[in-house]
Amino acid sequence: MTIDEVLSIAEEIGFEHRRILTELARDTVEFEVVEADQELPLSSSKLGGRPALPAAAPWPKNNGRSIAFVAQVDLGAQPALLKTNGFPPDGMLLFFFDAQKMAEDPDQVREGQFAVVYIPSNEIPPVVRDWPDDIQQAFRYKERALVSKSTVTLPPNDSYLLEIWDLDDDQRQALDQVLQEAGDRPEWSKRALMSGYADHLQADMAVECALVRDLGSALDEDADRYEDSSEAYQKADKWRLLMQIPSTEGEDEFMWGDMGCLYYWIRETDLRQCRFDQCWMIIQCG
Repeated sequence: MTIDEVLSIAEEIGFEHRRILTELARDTVEFEVVEADQELPLSSSKLGGRPALPAAAPWPKNNGRSIAFVAQVDLGAQPALLKTNGFPPDGMLLFFFDAQKMAEDPDQVREGQFAVVYIPSNEIPPVVRDWPDDIQQAFRYKERALVSKSTVTLPPNDSYLLEIWDLDDDQRQALDQVLQEAGDRPEWSKRALMSGYADHLQADMAVECALVRDLGSALDEDADRYEDSSEAYQKADKWRLLMQIPSTEGEDEFMWGDMGCLYYWIRETDLRQCRFDQCWMIIQCG
């Protein structure tokens, strides 16, 4: 999807406010998940397998137990839009998640159940790191390649970002139709994304990040998590999608709930300063 294609959809529908769409649209890297016939090179962008984690770097743990490696992205091999959006120009981003904890107790994600590790290009090790002994075989995921391309994403039609525009009912209905057609992904959980907007299935995740991480709302207070809070909306605007990691099907599948996704989020200021320890992670599924 390109911004020209979005504007073409808007023209067909009759939505004339092009500026709204150009301001809402965000450049995004979309990854296709591809089966690997053989072991991938060390610095490949991939789901699963073993990570390019230096031997001296601690493997992320939760309550003393090593957590699963789920993905890595070679930033230097990605479209230039990532650098423009504040990502490091090179190096590797590694993503970890306590999938064993989720399997044992499928509750909300808690601090310590996930990690994002940045490896500068001059620190990438000569060989991949083996799995720690305490990671069960079920959470040593099959390696799959991630093949990237540039695209444009738009917010979901229930996003708080749409409320700032003074649209009448007919205009808002037309905008909703544009967003639906431009973002129509019947197999929404099959793609990985970096930057831009996530494939939402439930409530707006940027608002949840603001409520939980910035305002200290308790995860268990479901009824209050998405209350109308102008402060939460203001802080939500500072959060950015770092990585969306999909479920997969077949042998040694990644399965996040019911064919859901893992979503790693970060404040834009933290992203630009490589403070990946400040991330938050959310799971959404059917």
